[in-house]
Amino acid sequence: MELWQILLIVGLGIILITAIIITIIANKFITAFFMPNTKAWKSVPWKKKSPPKTDRGREIQEIKESMRKKAQDWRDSSAVQDLWVNSKEGYRLHGFFYPAKKESHKYVLCIHGYRGNTANIAPYGLHYSEKGFNVILAENRCIGHSEGKFLSMGWNEKYDALAWLNHIKEMDNEAEIILHGESMGAAIVLMTLGEAVPENLKCAISDSAFDTAWNEFKYLRKHKMRKNTNLGLYIGKFFIRLRLGFNLKKVSCIKQVKKSRTPVLLIHGGADRLVPPKMLIPIYNAVASPKDWFIFPEAEHCKSIFAHPETYWEKIHEFISRNAPELL
Repeated sequence: MELWQILLIVGLGIILITAIIITIIANKFITAFFMPNTKAWKSVPWKKKSPPKTDRGREIQEIKESMRKKAQDWRDSSAVQDLWVNSKEGYRLHGFFYPAKKESHKYVLCIHGYRGNTANIAPYGLHYSEKGFNVILAENRCIGHSEGKFLSMGWNEKYDALAWLNHIKEMDNEAEIILHGESMGAAIVLMTLGEAVPENLKCAISDSAFDTAWNEFKYLRKHKMRKNTNLGLYIGKFFIRLRLGFNLKKVSCIKQVKKSRTPVLLIHGGADRLVPPKMLIPIYNAVASPKDWFIFPEAEHCKSIFAHPETYWEKIHEFISRNAPELL
């Protein structure tokens, strides 16, 4: 065998081994970040938060624990119904329905975030319930009782939210609906607004949404994973498209809100280190419908409701009163 043949075989072997290694790493990335209930998903070493170091931090933590306990007490003591809708792929999606104590045509659909669940959004549900709303706490695909194989950072989930909105309309043709989400749930809300939503949807509240999934992963890679190169992200993007069938770069709240006709309020925490508050700006600039925004100082990711509870709901009620006064 001649030397060039040996070098060719060695070169091809190196290329093959490298391709296998990249494929294994990429598939582990996909499983760990997009496929709940897998071993890889559960093994992601999310840094545990240390106790608050300041008096203000401890105060916010105490408010959070108190509000979540009240919300859980509300859930435990309330009549609840299981609701189901089908995703466009045929997955059964589950939600908890808490009917208003008095007959009402007011509804709120609350959507939780990435790695979250309905316990996270229960404080919102409790407040709306106290205001006479029928409350639906939706479980995202792959979470809780909902079926599904993978998350798509809101790109496919926007159709799930649309299914819920249409289901509410079928339940009550006179329904007047608010859509309220936090974190990835907020991104789902914003992306849903770019679709053909029913006229029953009166306004939307987005708490701590990213502008695009690509920008969010770039931010996390640099600031949380301490990686300065995006090569791995581009490799991951290729395999996500190949294996899961969606383009991570197209997962954009900015693109979707350009088509919105629903009034939307954008909320963010000024101390958010998971989704930087500057992401609110391009979203706000892109929204085509009536809009407003507010950044809460000191508030970390999805903690505006705990850092400034009175102001939080004042801003929401002011927004609703301007755009859907019939809901107050």
